Formats: sequence, structure tokens, C-alpha cells
Amino acid sequence: MFLHRPVAKKEQWKRWQARRNLALCRAEAHGRLPREMADRLKLTEAHIKAKIKEGKRVEEVGVDTAAREAGAEEDAT
Repeated sequence: MFLHRPVAKKEQWKRWQARRNLALCRAEAHGRLPREMADRLKLTEAHIKAKIKEGKRVEEVGVDTAAREAGAEEDAT
């Protein structure tokens, strides 16, 4: 029971990141420039471009699968 909350919170965070990356990917598909998104989100353009690439992966496999894969990669390191 004590371990459930931190584990669930970590999985929830991974799903949120996957949804965010998907949103960035779709914004780019609708004509938003990475430079514009970076300025609005106070992030670097390189960071946004990397997240757009991850968003394309999320589009292919789905949010839950992408979150599980990210969690598995984190556990492997």
C-alpha cells in the first residue's frame, strides 16, 4: 500500500509527458513552428524538436504503450 502511490504517480507522470509530446507533434503538424512553441513554453528549440520526435512515436504506438516503454527504459538504466 505504501509503495502504490509513488509507483502510480510515476506512471501518471509518464502518461502526461506522452500526451504533451503528442500535443507538440500535432501542433507542428498544424503549422506551428518549434521556435514559436519554445518561446511560449520557455524551453529551448532543440528540446521542443526532440519532444516532437517523441510525439511522433506516441502517435504510432499510443499514449499508454509509450508511457510503459519510457518507464521500462528508465528502469533499465
